[in-house]
Amino acid sequence: MDVPLQLVDENWIAHANVMIQRLTWEQQTTTIDFKVVRVYTVPFPLK
Repeated sequence: MDVPLQLVDENWIAHANVMIQRLTWEQQTTTIDFKVVRVYTVPFPLK
């Protein structure tokens, strides 16, 4: 099941929705492949 996640900055301001396509952990490195599915015209706070 694909569930969009909100892409936020360090101040918890949402800028877009993304869908993670692949998440791997190899040799002490995390790799995330994702696609942007929605960009908000006006960012908004989540906290």
